Amino acid sequence: MRCYGPDIPESTAEFLKSALAEKGHKKGYRTAPVRSTAINRLAECERKFLWSERLGLQPRTYNSALSRGAWYHEYTRCFRLGLDPGPVSEEKWVKAEKELIEDAGPDMLLPGGVDVASVLREMKEDQDVAFAMATAMWKRFPCPGPDSHFVIARDPQYRPIVENIYEVGLSSHIQGIQPIKFDCVICPAGNQKVLWIVDEKTTSLEPAVRASSLSFSTQTFLYALALEYLTFQWGWQCGIAGFVHNVVKVPTIRQKQHELFADYVKRVEDWYAEDPDPGKSRMLQSWTRFSHTPTGAVEYPPDFFENLKAQKAASSRLPRFAKFPRREAACFNFNRTCPYLPLCAADPATWPGTIGQRFKFKFREDTETGIPLPILPPENVDHV
Repeated sequence: MRCYGPDIPESTAEFLKSALAEKGHKKGYRTAPVRSTAINRLAECERKFLWSERLGLQPRTYNSALSRGAWYHEYTRCFRLGLDPGPVSEEKWVKAEKELIEDAGPDMLLPGGVDVASVLREMKEDQDVAFAMATAMWKRFPCPGPDSHFVIARDPQYRPIVENIYEVGLSSHIQGIQPIKFDCVICPAGNQKVLWIVDEKTTSLEPAVRASSLSFSTQTFLYALALEYLTFQWGWQCGIAGFVHNVVKVPTIRQKQHELFADYVKRVEDWYAEDPDPGKSRMLQSWTRFSHTPTGAVEYPPDFFENLKAQKAASSRLPRFAKFPRREAACFNFNRTCPYLPLCAADPATWPGTIGQRFKFKFREDTETGIPLPILPPENVDHV
């Protein structure tokens, strides 16, 4: 029980270990997979990284931005693959509704006294906004579009590389086997020797501002590293050319009472068409070509590998709380309070009660699954 440190009461340690054991982590903690969000969280606050990535504590609250982004990705995936978003979104809605009800108590209230019915109304609004955003983006910047000379790349099983999970193992940089999922990978028609990674971004900022850091984003190079590993394993003789970022600003427009949904979507499309000037465009598509070594491999910035090294170290050591210090500067960001502050500010003896009221133990990869994709016969695929 001393894996959490001698300053943690035995009862609290027993509570944590039992909860993690139920999730399949019998040691009472897990080695966190390398993700850009985890790397950024570690840099922000080591204690926050411990809570969320090593112990799997997630707030039992509704996160509008995350939900809207997930819906947006779902719709762009459907548009990209030519799928009807109706049945897909209905299935996703049923799953999300069930999870919200499970998070609520018998009184159907979430932490803070928020009733599930009001959250469901907010989630429906986020779903509608995401559909309007995805529709507007796809009409302006389809990637790949019907008139483009690019097509979706396909893996060795001839599945389109769109939101599908692959296992990546890079022992020198990453701890163990890691799941990776690309929004999309494209290539010139008839030539899979040149690959471009596509990533969708939603933001409350001006898209040009949000895109300004993407050229050195951890996520950008983590995807490149993973794709280089996969293509090597697949025996492909190809190069990773660069990244395509589709960045779209979240509109403040909401559907009016008695307004038809199609009319609402049209209003959102018109709002995006009213770009004030090129520097403040409400959506943009940014193509960034990687620098390459003389051998053709992607040239990575040195601090990228330092970030990987830091997470590998933080993920492999014992989760002793004293070794994961709290950072007060991370408690309040953008007028938001860190959800883990009630734990960090409290006596460890009270953690089980607080966790039971406000949190759940949940790891992203425990529920993340690949999307069933069509497998084309070999004669319909451009081979590498």
